[in-house]
Amino acid sequence: MSVPVTLSLILISQGVGQNDFTVRVALVGFGTLGLLVAFLFILAERTALERQLARRMLADEQRRLAGEVHDVVGHTLSASMLHLSAARLAIRDDPDAAIASLQRAEEHARRSMQDIGSVVRLLRADEAATSPPSPQLDDLPALVESFRAAGADISDAGSGALGHLPVTAALTVYRIVQEGLTNAVRHGTGTIDLDIVRDEAAVHVTICNDRDDRTEPTSSGHGLVGMRERVQAVGGSLEVGLTPGDGRWRLHARIAT
Repeated sequence: MSVPVTLSLILISQGVGQNDFTVRVALVGFGTLGLLVAFLFILAERTALERQLARRMLADEQRRLAGEVHDVVGHTLSASMLHLSAARLAIRDDPDAAIASLQRAEEHARRSMQDIGSVVRLLRADEAATSPPSPQLDDLPALVESFRAAGADISDAGSGALGHLPVTAALTVYRIVQEGLTNAVRHGTGTIDLDIVRDEAAVHVTICNDRDDRTEPTSSGHGLVGMRERVQAVGGSLEVGLTPGDGRWRLHARIAT
């Protein structure tokens, strides 16, 4: 209760101004003013809280869309670079193979442009747009094959026993595999070992390969930061570093289900 209202009640209870109509009116007005001030204060606090929540939701959505753009562009560039390298090496001895590699690189680029266009339209309030379809677990084999078709040597232990997963967990698994393979292709050498298994509580994604630069990773890159945020958002964890002994680069993500 506000101070003016409390004071008014005290004065009235003590019989002050009971014979004076003007004093009563003043006290009632004073109490009403106090209530109005308190109401305006509460309204201002609520408005400020709603604006803060709106800004937070917008920032979260922007980070999500930025992550989607990063994943799409990173995968497309890595796959396209592999196709372009294959075309460059084959252009003299096998022109047909070079042309096929260039066509696949073009397909990747077109698909990436379509996805980015959908995300950009989502950022414009004056345009109606639909989100690009989210990849599913059934799309994982095609994702791995797209890297193989671009020239990456991937040893895949398979992911047939994953079963049904919640939508967010399934999308997280897909994006971790996509970003992990992209980084392995971009920074690593030799065979990429991919292992995806599920236990009672989580899906475990492990990606290993050799690297020319055998140094500990930093968390400043957008890829690692994005992967860690994705995994933590579903109650999981991410470990990235050099494995003891052989010194291979290892990514292990635990996605809670």
